[in-house]
Amino acid sequence: MSGNDIDVKTYKTLEFPLSDPSILYMVKIKDKRILVDTGAKPRPPIEEEPDYILITHWHWDHIMGIVSLTRSPICMSSKTFSILSEGRYAERFRNVLRAGGIYIDEPSVKMVEAMFSERYDKVAEALERARVYLDDECPLVREGIVDIVPCHGHSIDHVCYVLGDSIFAGDTVLEPGRPTIIDFEAHRDSILKILSVEWRTLYPGHGRPLDRNIVYRVARELVVSRCRRVYDIIKVVAERGEISLDELMREIYGFGPSIQMFMPLRTLVGYLVELEKTKMIIVDRDASPWIIRRG
Repeated sequence: MSGNDIDVKTYKTLEFPLSDPSILYMVKIKDKRILVDTGAKPRPPIEEEPDYILITHWHWDHIMGIVSLTRSPICMSSKTFSILSEGRYAERFRNVLRAGGIYIDEPSVKMVEAMFSERYDKVAEALERARVYLDDECPLVREGIVDIVPCHGHSIDHVCYVLGDSIFAGDTVLEPGRPTIIDFEAHRDSILKILSVEWRTLYPGHGRPLDRNIVYRVARELVVSRCRRVYDIIKVVAERGEISLDELMREIYGFGPSIQMFMPLRTLVGYLVELEKTKMIIVDRDASPWIIRRG
């Protein structure tokens, strides 16, 4: 391998409620084995222990393997570590459900909530035993092997990693361009950051590797589709004057909030939070579901 060449081995993990496998990558570069994300299973399907682990963001389908990999040093952002160690993941989950008018005491909701809480609790316990490096403290950064690119939008802590001639982009760019987002403006800026960095291949958290030309197309389509979604939301709210979030979701997506449709619901909540900042809409957060009014 030359200075920029790397060897990448791909592993897939699939756990409920994922419909698309979560992908982790074992990267060999400069005599080091580096695992990017750890997948959706507590025991990842890898053949050898990594020298280092890089975590793109806090979502469970990218971190569950930490449970069985505490002997390897782990690099993550300080925001990721804060979210995983503070134990507020259940609260984040409940807030989205309340926004959509999904009641916490429903048996199916309680079951899913317990499942997620248990998963995150196990990861938090594992991190207490692990050696964790935050942000630029990561030895791989100090040695010039890894560059960190902050890529917020899909989550507030998301980072991408450049290794050799490749970028490991987590859930920032997904083909056919449908990652969930919580911050439209930050997500757009993250795509621009990715495209301004030098690399040949993008390895996503779900789906196949993408070369640079395909990423330009996917990213363009993604930004355009997000702009259309924002316009659709503004149009509906302007015409109705006032609408509940569950009704708005039916207008925008064609189906209402449910535990099975948590991802679209979370994305819609993200759009509304961002639009609220522009004063174009007013969100009544005390109501469940939320009430959205013209600004």
